[in-house]
Amino acid sequence: MDAQRCCPCGVKILLLALDYSGGTYASGGTADCPRPALFFSLTLLGVKLRQDFTPAAKLAYKQALLRMAPGATIIPVAIDSEDLAQTVHTVALFPESVAGGVAAAQQLAVKLRAGGLNAYFDQRKFGRVHPEVVAEPYLADSTGDTVPSLPGSHPAGMITVAWYDYRPDQVTPQRCSAYVAAIEKFLPGAVVTYKMHVDDGDWTGAGGNAVLEKVSMDTVISNASPAALAQALNTIRTRPASVWPVAQFGQMAVEEGYAVRWVPHSSFVSPCDVRTTLKLTGILALTPTCNRQTTAAYLATLKASLPGDAVTTVVSATRVSSGCQIVTSTSYPNSRHASVLALAGRLVKTPYPLSGTSFGATSRFPAFLIAGEVVTGKQRNVVTSKFVLLISASAIGQTSGKGAAFPVPGDSFVKYMFKLQPAQCQAGKSCAPLTFTSDTATPSFRGLTPSTTYNVTVTGISQAGTQTRGLNQLQFATPAGILLRLTGAKETSPTSGTATVTASPGVFTKYIFTVRKANCPAKPCPVLTFTRGSLTSPLTGLEPGTKYNVTVEGYVFTLRKVGCPACKPLTFKSNNATATFPGLEPGSTYNVTVEGVSKTGERIRSDNWVPLVMPPGLLLTKAVATGNTTGAATVRTLPAKTFIKYVFTVVKANCFKPPCASLTFTSTSRTAQFTGLASGTRYNVTVSGVDKAGSITKGSNMLQFKTPTPALPIEPGNGSTEPVNSTSAIVRIIAPSSLQCSSFKIRLCPINPAGPTCTVQACPTTLCQVSGLFPGTTYSVTVLCLTGNGNELANTITGGTVTTLPELAVESADATGPYTGTATADPSPNSWPFTKYTFTLNEASCASCPPLTFTSNSPTVAFTGLKSDTTYTVTVVGADNAGTTTEGSNMKQFTTSSSVGSTEAVNGTSGIVDIIASGGLQCVRFKVRLCPIKPPSSACVLMACAATPRCAVSGLSPGTTYSVTVVCVLEGGTSVSSPGTSTLTTPPELILTGASATGLSTGTATADPDPSSAFTLYTFTLKQASCPSCPALTFTSSTPRGAFVGLSPLTQYNVTVVGTGINGIRTPGSNMKQFKTPAAPPPPPPSDPSIDPIEPGSATATSGFVDINPGTNLQCASCRVKLCPVKLPSTTCIFAACTSTRCRVTGLSPGTVYSVTVVCLDANGNVIPPESSPVLLTTAPGFNLTSASATSPFRGAASAVAIPADVFVVVLFTLRDVSCPACPPLTFNGTTLLGAFTGLTSATTYNVTAVGVDAAGTATPSSNWLPFTTPAASPPPSPRLPSPSPPRPAPSPVNPAAIASSTASSPTSGVVQLTAPVGITCTSYIVELCPVPPPGGACVNTSCPTTSCAVTGLTAGTTYKVSAVCVDSSNTQVPASNTGTLTTPPTLSIASAGATSSVAGTATASPSSSNPFVSYNFTVVEKSCGSCPALVFTSSSPTVPLTGLTPNTTYNVTVVGINSSGAVTPGTGWKTITTPSIPAIASCTASSPTSGVVQLTAPVGITCTAYIVELCPVPPPGGACVNTSCPTTSCAVTGLTAGTSYKVSAVCVDSSNTQVPASNTGTLTTPPSLSIASAGATSSVAGTATASPSSSNPFVSYNFTVVDKSCGSCPALVFTSSSPTVPLTGLTPNTTYNVTVVGINSSGAVTPGTGWKTFTTDPLVITLVSAVATSLDSGNASAAIPAGGTFTNYTFTARPLSGGPNVTVTSSSLDAGFRMLLPLTTVCIPPAHIPHGQHQLACMLTALLMQCNAV
Repeated sequence: MDAQRCCPCGVKILLLALDYSGGTYASGGTADCPRPALFFSLTLLGVKLRQDFTPAAKLAYKQALLRMAPGATIIPVAIDSEDLAQTVHTVALFPESVAGGVAAAQQLAVKLRAGGLNAYFDQRKFGRVHPEVVAEPYLADSTGDTVPSLPGSHPAGMITVAWYDYRPDQVTPQRCSAYVAAIEKFLPGAVVTYKMHVDDGDWTGAGGNAVLEKVSMDTVISNASPAALAQALNTIRTRPASVWPVAQFGQMAVEEGYAVRWVPHSSFVSPCDVRTTLKLTGILALTPTCNRQTTAAYLATLKASLPGDAVTTVVSATRVSSGCQIVTSTSYPNSRHASVLALAGRLVKTPYPLSGTSFGATSRFPAFLIAGEVVTGKQRNVVTSKFVLLISASAIGQTSGKGAAFPVPGDSFVKYMFKLQPAQCQAGKSCAPLTFTSDTATPSFRGLTPSTTYNVTVTGISQAGTQTRGLNQLQFATPAGILLRLTGAKETSPTSGTATVTASPGVFTKYIFTVRKANCPAKPCPVLTFTRGSLTSPLTGLEPGTKYNVTVEGYVFTLRKVGCPACKPLTFKSNNATATFPGLEPGSTYNVTVEGVSKTGERIRSDNWVPLVMPPGLLLTKAVATGNTTGAATVRTLPAKTFIKYVFTVVKANCFKPPCASLTFTSTSRTAQFTGLASGTRYNVTVSGVDKAGSITKGSNMLQFKTPTPALPIEPGNGSTEPVNSTSAIVRIIAPSSLQCSSFKIRLCPINPAGPTCTVQACPTTLCQVSGLFPGTTYSVTVLCLTGNGNELANTITGGTVTTLPELAVESADATGPYTGTATADPSPNSWPFTKYTFTLNEASCASCPPLTFTSNSPTVAFTGLKSDTTYTVTVVGADNAGTTTEGSNMKQFTTSSSVGSTEAVNGTSGIVDIIASGGLQCVRFKVRLCPIKPPSSACVLMACAATPRCAVSGLSPGTTYSVTVVCVLEGGTSVSSPGTSTLTTPPELILTGASATGLSTGTATADPDPSSAFTLYTFTLKQASCPSCPALTFTSSTPRGAFVGLSPLTQYNVTVVGTGINGIRTPGSNMKQFKTPAAPPPPPPSDPSIDPIEPGSATATSGFVDINPGTNLQCASCRVKLCPVKLPSTTCIFAACTSTRCRVTGLSPGTVYSVTVVCLDANGNVIPPESSPVLLTTAPGFNLTSASATSPFRGAASAVAIPADVFVVVLFTLRDVSCPACPPLTFNGTTLLGAFTGLTSATTYNVTAVGVDAAGTATPSSNWLPFTTPAASPPPSPRLPSPSPPRPAPSPVNPAAIASSTASSPTSGVVQLTAPVGITCTSYIVELCPVPPPGGACVNTSCPTTSCAVTGLTAGTTYKVSAVCVDSSNTQVPASNTGTLTTPPTLSIASAGATSSVAGTATASPSSSNPFVSYNFTVVEKSCGSCPALVFTSSSPTVPLTGLTPNTTYNVTVVGINSSGAVTPGTGWKTITTPSIPAIASCTASSPTSGVVQLTAPVGITCTAYIVELCPVPPPGGACVNTSCPTTSCAVTGLTAGTSYKVSAVCVDSSNTQVPASNTGTLTTPPSLSIASAGATSSVAGTATASPSSSNPFVSYNFTVVDKSCGSCPALVFTSSSPTVPLTGLTPNTTYNVTVVGINSSGAVTPGTGWKTFTTDPLVITLVSAVATSLDSGNASAAIPAGGTFTNYTFTARPLSGGPNVTVTSSSLDAGFRMLLPLTTVCIPPAHIPHGQHQLACMLTALLMQCNAV
């Protein structure tokens, strides 16, 4: 740092021509398209003069910075003198997006401030390098100038200030805070931030001294206007002490390069960065693999649906449950958000969006796009889709099936709705579909119709309830079966309906007649049943003189009320296909099912149900008398709120001679009041409803009520008496008018039965109720009159008599069975002559149930026809002959026992219910009703049972708990139900729906549990079908799908499954399925050991591992690996013996490429050739630290050695403070093995490690670490600048100084000669040169110790006014007596030159600012050819295009300028350009019949992002061309046609998508292909085989080799044919052969065919052609065999069918004669084993019958 910089007059900046030749040109960089930039100034202490910064030095300077910021554009914008050296002011432009470029700029700033720049810069050229200024990232154009006022950016003043008077360790946080506060005080409201770096100037000495370094503050000031910031920076630059007082801060030195720059916000988006990207997520449905070939094929197909200018790459390829999920990213060159979003919506929402056979609708693995994300800047839209496929649907039985859906993606749906639509309906009718909703994608379908074809579709239902329809439809048909189907049901009134059934013709033609004795004293009564085909049946086996009840059944209809699981089903019988149903509930819906009796007598249930919807109706729930002449009734509407008014009709019940008068009452409420009734009368009540439309219902049920009868007086005038009940009565008193009675006293004395006790009671009024009487007793009544004071008057009023009602109580009530009970009444008095006892039973838990009434002539009664397991309340009423009845009684309760005995489930759909027969009911049969409890369901099962104690029930659902109710059916069909108190639980069922092999030794099976959640564990058992004694294989699974491994090839397995529930209970078993594993292919021929050429192993610097494929050669006991260096001079090869597939080798040389081979060794260690093909293995470089030491208290150095020496392009040294493990390490980067460390802490021990990075980016850590300790720092020296003294007045001179001459010595320098003054001693002279005319730029000031003053820093082509002053010892300045003029000549230099293509370029000259040139001549000379003629290009502007250049050639470019007078000014320096080469095709090699490799030579000077290789068949037209895009020069090509020649061409694609063609073409010829297409047996001794050659088919001959698969030593059979198909003869019966083929072309070249085929010849069949009897005991038989078959003998056996000895005859021919046969006997000649050589062949013989002649 120069002391002069504190003086504003010491500005010495030279502007440089803008230069883009270093680094990649920054794209954009305009006001509309700014680029991120970073300004910084670096001082190069080894560059003393400006002219030392030559073009070569400038190029090296930019290359060093490019190593720090790869990809940036480095622009040195100015240079000035600093620290006795040159400082280069530089701008770095970054080509990334603004966000990415700002991050890259920040990373570069961190590197610049961190020190260690010497590691990047060649100190031989630049000396020590340190930063003067490091600004912050900003927005710039292509020249580095800031781009102002863009939205999303703000202005910031950037300036760097150095602490001149303080050492680095003295710049404390407190001083830094004061520094910031001073700026904030100077510019109120400003926001100030800073970063610090160390300034290592020349004053620190030749080697540098950390104690003398200065700290610079890279400061950013914001939150102010641009004008305010510019003014503040100018003040800080010219008068820093006004901001930071010297007394507090010392001298603060401001560096050059300050400016107001515009900084982007984090949300800033450049117009150039706004490009549209499309991310698509696709799924290849059902794809088993997700490999590279599949991904590449998908990418190629997808690109065909996208625009051609978009670039699409694969982001990821992952195996998911629904297939292979591939995510791609497509980049567009500009903003196309709307159109790309429309494209994404079309592709994602369209099923099968990709056309073609690979991934289209007809493909095995169709592709679906499930998500598309479109992003343009901050705009983002996402489109998603879900799909569902129906992949299978099939019948399991006559009424069941199964299906399977496939969701895309796999987690799209939580439910699946399958619809089964009958494919054909009867004419004029529509068939309703069947709908099945399942939580899984593999449901079962039940309740189907036999012999019906269904069209199946599926709909997926998501978690949110969204439905997605399936993309396809499948069809299946149920097998034929018996049809019983309801065709319809309709209502005939609000309480009745009808239904009709259709059936398979001729099936349901039977009727069941049931005959029971009408009076059966001994239970159980026998039941006779007769099944007939008509409604007339003879009845047999009856007892004489006996009365029978006869019922008949044809169809049984069952109605279940919808929405009422607890309601009992209603059962109706019919003798024909139509039934009527009375007594239904209005407004309700019933599900109707039917059962029929087949011609076999079996009951069969219909395969469907139909709904019966009842119209609205009314139900009277209450009708009562409310007085002697009044009443009321209440109605319930079904359904509610149906009617607006109600019309009640009241008719006398005992009106036997119509017409009967009726009373009508209308009410708008559901309750009506009746008036005007007759007392003591019974009435019938009905009601009709009127709806809003005025329609009137047909009526309702009927209820009765009776009005009470009023009491009559005994005698008029004497009052009257009336019994109230058995213990009280009412006495009405007629008071005599002659007596003043205030109250009365009544005396009642018993008359009959006579009793000693009278009852006396006071009465305050004439109406007196007397209580405390005895039941059934007659009392005499006497009335006494009482005065007001309570005295009795002598007069009495004699009344009549009153008799209390008798009393009757229920003494006991008990159940005697499930359907019977008994009760006993207790009359009071006991002598009362009751002649009838009426007992009433009500169900305690059913208030609406009708009561049961039983009448008896005695106090004890027996109850019959009760419901089992039911609690009854019992009351009794007694009556005598006089008509007297009791008013009621007390209540007793009893509960009947259950009618259901034990229950037992037989299997998942049937069970046994034991019924306790009714003792009091004449049950002619029973019905058992089973209603599901768990899981709940509305479907109950009703089974009809004979009058036997055990009933078999069927049609149940597996895994379900049922409540069981028994219904007793009486004579006439009346049913008596009892609620079930027993339960029956069916076990879950498990059915195997499929089993198949999935490989040679693997298989799978699927079970169908019912219910689906019944089992937690499935145990699959596999047994070999042909080996019952072989142990079974067991596999368990937590899902219904079992996977089997370890199976034997070519083996038939029987599979069963057992399920285990959550309670540990296992199912008894399942049905059985079979599958057969395929045959294993023949073993491949023995192979020798080899090494994988892609992944041969791994290696360190001196050792490694080689991975060996051991091969299948059984003679190979071990292997030997050989490693030989590839490059010369080679060292001795290394051998290693290996007994495993991973072989360790040692003694390797670091950084060496070895050729590795492996050879097989036998048990004796002998080599078994051949040796494997060589592969390459490279050892890691050797790298270790050799020294590490401190060079000062704050610096250090280290050195390392690498093997090979030039292996690393970057070396990273890391220093860690030993005493501070938590402190961050220090990192220093360099390009050599020497590391220089700065910014260290004195008196500190560091551990040094290093990492070397080669050109491929591979990092190698050093094998060791070294420590060193920095020494303690010495105290700092005193500041070298004294404080300035104020000037003192100078004495007037005798003769002042004068300017003698002013001469330009170069375009930027000159010499001013002065004449010394007389009378004054000048200690120095200050010369000032100012451009004319003013303002012509900045003045140049130079201080000189003598009168000869050299001036530098001038501007070329400029005229200056020269003035001077003399400075004496007292610092007094005395002006010179005159002025002078100095004019610098103009300058011209070559600014830039570069290639724009392989044959063209451009060059730009940089004239001085005055620019007197009217013409420029550019000369271009080939650098390596001195005799080649130069190319000259003339231009009137400084920039000229260069044409006619040669590719891959280096040129030197120079320039001269010509002014208007013709004067020529040679330009300084030159520029070198190299035109890029063009790519070339190096080689073309076929690697298989359908693939090859094209090797390209990369161009020089062009960075190819990809190569496109095109192969076109020749001669044209020879088929479609094949295009392949490759990222490198080694291009693998697939999809070729075997046996075809291709013309190969290629282009290079650079980053701007420009295509550069290759300089040549190539030729690639694929070899022909051949495979064995088929092979099969045509008989037991012959067969045929066919080969499949490629379409070009160069083969003139085919050799087929046939080998006995099971006989390794048997000779092979070879068949030669000129056609691809050959007959195979001379084979052995029942033998398996492997067939292979080779092809031979016209030149004799042999092409082995791929693969093999296996076939088995037929077994040899011997057929009996005749068998005939020739006499009573003899016969002849003849057999035949196919041609080619032969046996040494034949055995014939005759076996009598009715028993007896066999007769066996052995013959050497195919004819045999039998003797000693039994007369009149049929004999059979069965199959026999025929001896053939040493083998027993099982020969299949046709069995014929041989009838002997009769005697």
